[in-house]
Amino acid sequence: MSLYYESKASSQLLLPKGRAYGMFERTDLRVVGKAIGDHIVIGGGISTAVVAFGSREKVIEEACKLLNDVKEPGGFMLMGGGGTSTTSNEN
Repeated sequence: MSLYYESKASSQLLLPKGRAYGMFERTDLRVVGKAIGDHIVIGGGISTAVVAFGSREKVIEEACKLLNDVKEPGGFMLMGGGGTSTTSNEN
């Protein structure tokens, strides 16, 4: 079961624990992780502005920081988001 439901993340607590994931594109994943991260797997990514215009090192730094901040307790899937047609090949 997958979800794309940002406006009322707390409603995902009604789903069976450990049986769903939620993709969040415009929501602070750290806040979502604290609120419902022990109930579902969270999916999302870093800012598309960082991906499109940041250095390779900045992209890696931001991705690693996000992974470390939200990987526990329920899990996290790092995903791309938004249009990034101006992104360099390195990013």
